[in-house]
Amino acid sequence: QLVALRRFAASRLDESGDRSSAERRHARYHLNLAEDAGRVRTTPEFAPWMGRFEAVRDELAPAIDWSLANEDRVTTLQAIPGLLEYWQRRGDFDPAYRYGIRMLEGAEAAAPELRAYALMSAAFGAALTGDFPTAAQAPQQALEMAGDAPGWQCGLWARMTRGQIATILGDLESVAAMGREILELCDEHGLELQRAYGVSLLAEAEFFADGDYAVARSLADEAITGFRGLHDIGGLKMYGLSIAAPSAALQGDLEAAEAYATEAISLPGVAWTSAAYVILGGYALLPKGDVERARHVLKRGTRLAYETSNEIWMRFGILFMARIAAADGDWEQAARLFGACRPNLPAWGLQPRWWTDEPRVKVALG
Repeated sequence: QLVALRRFAASRLDESGDRSSAERRHARYHLNLAEDAGRVRTTPEFAPWMGRFEAVRDELAPAIDWSLANEDRVTTLQAIPGLLEYWQRRGDFDPAYRYGIRMLEGAEAAAPELRAYALMSAAFGAALTGDFPTAAQAPQQALEMAGDAPGWQCGLWARMTRGQIATILGDLESVAAMGREILELCDEHGLELQRAYGVSLLAEAEFFADGDYAVARSLADEAITGFRGLHDIGGLKMYGLSIAAPSAALQGDLEAAEAYATEAISLPGVAWTSAAYVILGGYALLPKGDVERARHVLKRGTRLAYETSNEIWMRFGILFMARIAAADGDWEQAARLFGACRPNLPAWGLQPRWWTDEPRVKVALG
């Protein structure tokens, strides 16, 4: 219906000869909105802008496309800090990836800070959609450019981007290093709530290294408090609750794990919600023996991940479904699912604990 309305409006504008002017005004309105939002990025004041973005969500792509085709890159890039914050909090990997890459084309004259944000956008999307080569290179480039940026926001988010992608790639030393650097940056600038980003990276480093799960959970709880104060729903869902849940599960506190994951599911942001469903099913419900509910939850999470281009969580969901198939004795289905989950599986999905059923499947199938 919206497409039909756009076509009708475009035809009327063509008839009046005012189409070019209308498209320019449309693009400028929406990209100016993003530019204004970017001035309060990584602060609690960004929260009201989420609603404003949501109200015009379907208008953002046409506005960006027009600007990329008709304006210089320096002009278009003014919007990228606000857009990236919106995409990150919402979990919009695909536009972050596509537009991050496109905005870098011909952007040599833009300020290093703006190019750094475009690199972060491309890296954020690349990591979740499975383009690991881009994800591996762009964060370090962004971090180097962020060193020339004024203030603290660009430097903080460059470190957060590098740390989160290092988690996916299995470079846990870099995860912890970025967490510590964020905390140092916060101390230098007198920031309190923003410490949540650094603390969350330390929680991830502890958890994915199979360290002390009580420490990982305590750090995640501290990050959760900060993300609530920042009103950063994406951070709360993915970097707080979704680390606390599996940490609690591997402590044996399955009720708490379910509570953390259920809260994450209840919060806005469908792409991040797909990960929370996979965590609920795989970490909390399966160990409780609630297999049918786990099966339902994992199917839902894996489907959501597929629909939102969240490839790494789609693969992880398939891995848990393979384990259920093996437990059912459905060896052929288990073999298919174990094979299907391997491409672009994040580093943590390769941990031996998840593959204990595969040898039984091979024996059963001869």
